[in-house]
Amino acid sequence: MRRLLWVSPLLFVLISSGARANSFNIYLEPNEGFGDNLGIGQQSGGMTLSLVGGTQTGFFDSFGYAPGSTLGGFGTVYLDFGTAQIGGVNYDLAVTTGSLFMSSITLPTNGASTVTDSVVLSFTASATIAATGQIINVSGSSAGKITFVMGYDGQYYAGAFTPTPTPEPGTVGFIGTGLVGVLSVARRRRRIWVRKT
Repeated sequence: MRRLLWVSPLLFVLISSGARANSFNIYLEPNEGFGDNLGIGQQSGGMTLSLVGGTQTGFFDSFGYAPGSTLGGFGTVYLDFGTAQIGGVNYDLAVTTGSLFMSSITLPTNGASTVTDSVVLSFTASATIAATGQIINVSGSSAGKITFVMGYDGQYYAGAFTPTPTPEPGTVGFIGTGLVGVLSVARRRRRIWVRKT
């Protein structure tokens, strides 16, 4: 059992140091009926990609929701533009539409003035590098929260989706290194204490 306690943080350090800095971020604000309200950022395999667009009206709006309303499901995203950086070279992307899925939210009927719900957003789309014709499949999920505030009219108004921060591989590595250090100090102190008794 003692060896397991010592080896676990070491494995944690080794695994985290080999982790890549891959990420997928979704930024979503309520649709006001005009302009863009969705941004996608993906980093993987030496490529950084950004897409911007808007969700369909009725999917996630700023017009207010009655208590007891259920939001979520699939919606179409109309993409306006995209860029990708591959190997230090910037490319424009040809984009059309994508698909966004939001996990289900049911607003309360108890008259709460503020409600915060946990949600998961998932996005998929295909983009084409305009200069080369290469197709890039974009997909990923982001967990986070949406806060709803009740207005004077008794309707709930949505705020922006706030992604839950995830630790970067470097941060995870520092945590693992710290655990190894703490355990080594504890082990050394235990040896000194055992010798004294």
